[in-house]
Amino acid sequence: MFHRRIIAKQSIILILSILLLLMIQTAAQAQNRSRISGTVRDASTGEPLAAANVMIENTNLGAAADLQGRFIIINVPVGQYRVKATMMGYETRIKTGVMVSMNRTTNLDFMLKPSVMQGEEVVVMAERDETAQRSFKYAAGDLGCTAAGCHRYP
Repeated sequence: MFHRRIIAKQSIILILSILLLLMIQTAAQAQNRSRISGTVRDASTGEPLAAANVMIENTNLGAAADLQGRFIIINVPVGQYRVKATMMGYETRIKTGVMVSMNRTTNLDFMLKPSVMQGEEVVVMAERDETAQRSFKYAAGDLGCTAAGCHRYP
């Protein structure tokens, strides 16, 4: 019985030690992350560009701008990055050498210039379906139809 108590106490101490180490590691990782925030605006009018995409190149991190053109990218590891802002109908802008420091918010503002989107010419051709035309060759009067109903069918 005494032997079981010693094993139980050692097991509890081991589990608590592992939990403590995991909490310390998680706290240390959280301190090595920060955020990038800023705005995306039209370069010619200064209007905010809602739904513009802001991405950190070579990562899965990014955000879309809100209705006021503001964005926030969270959980960015400390380091130096290339950050890209894109929106359909505008030129892509890339800012290089963006430094993210521990526990600091890096501010970036993008001014995107409108661009002309050039597409290929699309030609749509239609053909008349002769079988459909034959099946509807009778007018309402030919069928003997009036407001009261149809009296004769071909």
